[in-house]
Amino acid sequence: MAKTPAKSKISKLFISNIPKVIAFSQLIQNLKTKNPNQKGIHHEIFLNKAKSWLDGIPNDIQAKYDLEKLYKKVAKGVSDLKAKPRHGDFAPWHLIKLKDGQLALIDGEHALKNGVELYDIGYFIQRVFSVLKNPKLAQDILNLLAHQGFDIKKLRCILAARTIGGFLDESLAHTPDYSFADQFRKWIGTLDV
Repeated sequence: MAKTPAKSKISKLFISNIPKVIAFSQLIQNLKTKNPNQKGIHHEIFLNKAKSWLDGIPNDIQAKYDLEKLYKKVAKGVSDLKAKPRHGDFAPWHLIKLKDGQLALIDGEHALKNGVELYDIGYFIQRVFSVLKNPKLAQDILNLLAHQGFDIKKLRCILAARTIGGFLDESLAHTPDYSFADQFRKWIGTLDV
């Protein structure tokens, strides 16, 4: 639905399909899977991933943006998250609208049946905000989620983790520019919970 993972003009087709994107994220997380793992393993997997992202960020950047404090918020909120399957790379440029109007999703190597709820839609919001550089659309998506009764407190935990992931992504760029990662960090701090 977005041609590339870069700032671009967002099409009306993309915007009009946001409700379908939300429904698709819910379809994935509501898949019935056999889960042989122990109860609570999804919390550990999620926290370990967020910690690995944090550890991959240069120390001076961690300190400048107080990312350890953000990680503590993730650690505090993770216990509220239920185990749910996830695609793991639920980005606008991996969604394709088929001729029959349904959505298809590619690039599923990050799929995980021991994920946490709301991960995919949180990932999508972070990518819209920080990679497509469209904070207004990210806010519109969040507003739609709130209107549909989604638990914004739980989503905020996901978004905090994705903030750390966004800083890691930027630290790996040839010429890091943390401006949108920082705007996203500040934005999630303003969310009502």
